[in-house]
Amino acid sequence: MPADQILNVVPNEKAVVAVVQCREFDHTKTEKLKEHLKTIAADSTGQPVLLDLSKVEFMASATLGALVQLKNALSSDGRRMVLVGVAPEILKVMEFSALHNLFEIHDTVENALS
Repeated sequence: MPADQILNVVPNEKAVVAVVQCREFDHTKTEKLKEHLKTIAADSTGQPVLLDLSKVEFMASATLGALVQLKNALSSDGRRMVLVGVAPEILKVMEFSALHNLFEIHDTVENALS
């Protein structure tokens, strides 16, 4: 896996499962994440998108904004976006800004798929 790879898509029949591979997001990684997620979403019409964030330790507000944009785009197409494995520190920021209310959040991919 290349050192700059942001996502790894895991095959699944029920959803697109995209596992984030980096631990922290800066502006460049956020832009790459947006590009990758838009491509993945376009290539898998109709399926929900599960974004596994279990490896992520830090997420800038710009990254959270990018996730909101993607979630809104998917919702307008009648699709779900689910966040999985959100670190407690990131979840606290999401709760403080009320972003946790915008997303379906699960502890594991298995829980999200059931």
